[in-house]
Amino acid sequence: FVAGLARRYHVQIVRWQCPVQSVVKLNSDGCSRGNPGKSGGGGVIRDCAGRFLLGFSCFFGELTSLQAELKALLHGIRLALDRGYRELHIESDSLVLVQIVRGTVRCPWQLQSGLQELMEARRYIREISHCFREANRPADRLANVGVDFGINSTYGSFSDLPRLVRGDITLDRLGVPSLRRSRVSLAC
Repeated sequence: FVAGLARRYHVQIVRWQCPVQSVVKLNSDGCSRGNPGKSGGGGVIRDCAGRFLLGFSCFFGELTSLQAELKALLHGIRLALDRGYRELHIESDSLVLVQIVRGTVRCPWQLQSGLQELMEARRYIREISHCFREANRPADRLANVGVDFGINSTYGSFSDLPRLVRGDITLDRLGVPSLRRSRVSLAC
């Protein structure tokens, strides 16, 4: 606490949103412990009613957080296309990645080949959006599973998912909100 500054918090209600009819939503997340450091990715694909269709967790080795975010997104898109899903809404809690994919921020050279692969799948992507971390919990948990266990897993049924991920998905489907708290410092 700095003298002369009062701490205030802004609280915001955050919910995971279902995609529109006939579109599936891929929520993906990448993580890096060290940046660069030990990294992984995870994701969940759900239908327009919020029902679980597919999930994954991956271990990537030594990457930066942005590299892990892109790699997780690409892995999720490949899985979705392999399963025949051709109408995708992709969502990430990495605002920078969303801006890169939208073309509003320049892509670092280290991500160019991954971005090129993503652009080749662009015709299947109906929407790309940013969400807060609180609305991306299942993907975040699965990314951490990838890092913690150092293996790649695909979850084809809801019952195969880790218990906490099943709980997060159930809460999302029920529309239960999360609270996002951010600190705002104001001069006294």
